[in-house]
Amino acid sequence: MQSALNPMTALVGVAFLGGVLLAQALVQVSVQARRRDRAWAEVERWLHARHGLAPRLASIASLYIPWNDPRVQAVGSARRAALQARTMVERTGREADLSLALGRLMVAMRDCPELARHADMAAVRAELVQAENGAAAARLTYNREAETLARELHRPLGRVVRLLRRMPGSEPFEVDPYLAREAVLAQAALAAAPNTGG
Repeated sequence: MQSALNPMTALVGVAFLGGVLLAQALVQVSVQARRRDRAWAEVERWLHARHGLAPRLASIASLYIPWNDPRVQAVGSARRAALQARTMVERTGREADLSLALGRLMVAMRDCPELARHADMAAVRAELVQAENGAAAARLTYNREAETLARELHRPLGRVVRLLRRMPGSEPFEVDPYLAREAVLAQAALAAAPNTGG
């Protein structure tokens, strides 16, 4: 004859199972949070490279375009604003502004044939294209990891982990980073093309 399950034993068993599941959720969230943080560090690496290239491009341009030209000034202003951004949403907008300012300056530089012969111009343009490509790819990776983390945190046990760890919500850096990249690269190509107008 089987004895009835002791209620206390059942309660301990349920509590143990709940603890195991919560521990698994905690490990899963921690691993995913580290993946997201590594992805963000890669975004930062490429943005830092671009922030270093922006004043170099403006400096070369100012040899042939007046330094107070709005297109030269816009690069410096957009770079300073991007460096001062505090939130992810603010950062997204300001980095896009920097992309546009760099693109406009490269189009303006197209009208100065002397710039094409400048010793550093081709190298800076190539580095800028590389930085734009790297930043766009890194943003996509970050978006993917951030969205995976957000899904984990919206599961029932994930919500408990989020409360225990006091984690803020996770948001993608931008929906389609290739839009900003394509704008800059298209303008870079236009700037590099021979000027046939006259």
